[in-house]
Amino acid sequence: MASDLSAQKLDAGLKRIDEIEQELAAELTTAEEEVSAARDALAQATAKLSQVRENHQAITERRSSITEFRTLPRYLRRDQSQTEELLRPIAGYELESADDSPPPPKAPSPSPAPVSKKRKAKRDPAPAAAAAAPASKRSKRAPEYLPACPTIVKTDEGTWVELRCSVCNGNTEPQKGQFYKGPAGLQKHLQTNHQQKVTRADVIVRCMHRAVSDGEVEKIESGEVEVERVVGVGQGKATSGRKGKAAGGGGKSRVAVPEEEEEAEGMEAEAEVEGGAVAEREEEEEEEEFVRPSDSVPDTEEKRLRLELFRQLQAPSFTPRD
Repeated sequence: MASDLSAQKLDAGLKRIDEIEQELAAELTTAEEEVSAARDALAQATAKLSQVRENHQAITERRSSITEFRTLPRYLRRDQSQTEELLRPIAGYELESADDSPPPPKAPSPSPAPVSKKRKAKRDPAPAAAAAAPASKRSKRAPEYLPACPTIVKTDEGTWVELRCSVCNGNTEPQKGQFYKGPAGLQKHLQTNHQQKVTRADVIVRCMHRAVSDGEVEKIESGEVEVERVVGVGQGKATSGRKGKAAGGGGKSRVAVPEEEEEAEGMEAEAEVEGGAVAEREEEEEEEEFVRPSDSVPDTEEKRLRLELFRQLQAPSFTPRD
């Protein structure tokens, strides 16, 4: 019984060996076919490599020949047949372009449309697609300023700056005790008190006192910090009339400087100096034209006044509320 079982196992093993031999024979055939295909591919690649090398060599030699022929004098290059020989196809490549016609001329650029100089009516709104004026010019004509302190304005670069009079360093009206209303207020102050013809754009450039950070702007808007008020004193406002005869007889008739301006913000001494300068300026008005303050030499009192203003500049600009 045991011998029969052993014989069956041996028969099964032989059968398995036969199956394995068949599988290996099939794999061997496949491997031989792959090797044969690889040999064919290698032969084809070798032949292609050889052909490419030959073509490259021929192209290099043709380049050298064309370069040498191109460097010859013009009278030696008149032989058209030699040119055609050098440009004949090589290794299956065409050396001449299929389209030798000259490129078409460029179309003339359209002329710009004429710009109309006719001014539009104010009631006509500007179209949305129309080109607006540069932001720098718009912002200088109508800048944004803080309601709490109109002398702090935003420039065209988006930064906040504090404006003060470039002559007297003032930022507050003497009579009302209020800040000048932005560049327009300072423009009126310079024209009235200092006789300087300036535009609002000039005011932003000339009267820029210092830069103000965004944090300071927030504190000013919230009321946490107040801006120092510096009363504008001017260099002699023309507060009197022309020379003439008074009702009581001949003589000079002058209008007194308002008492409110003399008493505002402790500027009594400056108002007296200003009144004297007014009287002297009126006496000289009929003899010669007005000279800009920047072109004239200041007298002793004016030097003293400017020295006091310079000392005021050294004081802090902000006074925190208690």
